[in-house]
Amino acid sequence: MINVTVTIPIRRRPSDVFSFIANFTNNTRWQKNIVEIYYTTEPPIQIGSEFTRVGRFLGRRFVSAFKVIDYEPGRLIKTTTVKGTFPIICTRIVEPTEDGCRVTAFIEADAGPLKLAAPLLRNTVQSSMTKDYEKLKELLEK
Repeated sequence: MINVTVTIPIRRRPSDVFSFIANFTNNTRWQKNIVEIYYTTEPPIQIGSEFTRVGRFLGRRFVSAFKVIDYEPGRLIKTTTVKGTFPIICTRIVEPTEDGCRVTAFIEADAGPLKLAAPLLRNTVQSSMTKDYEKLKELLEK
C-alpha cells in the first residue's frame, strides 16, 4: 500500500474551499495530471455519486471511475475507484482555522504490479500531491 498525506492552510472561507474541491470538474484547474473529469451520475454530490477521471501519470494515460463513499457537506469527501488501473481511496477534509481553513488530503493506493517500486512511487505521489495542493492554495487565495 502507498499512503500519502498532504495538509495545507488556505486563507479562504472553509465553505468556499469545500465547494471548490467537492466539484470534481475543478480538479483539472489545479491537479497537474488530470486531463478531464465528467460525472456519470447527476449532481448534487452525495454518497453514491460517480465520476470518471482521465489523466496522465508517469507518462501513461489512465481512465478511472470513482464513487463517493463518504460525504459530510462542508467538511469531508471520500472517494474510491470502482474501475481503473490502481485501486485508490482519496479523502479530503476541510477544517476551519482562525484565518481560513486547513485542507488535508489522504491517498491510499494499491501499487498492484508496481509494488516493488512502491517506495519510489510513494515519493512521486507525495511530490505531485504537494505541488497540486500548493496550486490549489494559490488559485483559491487570489
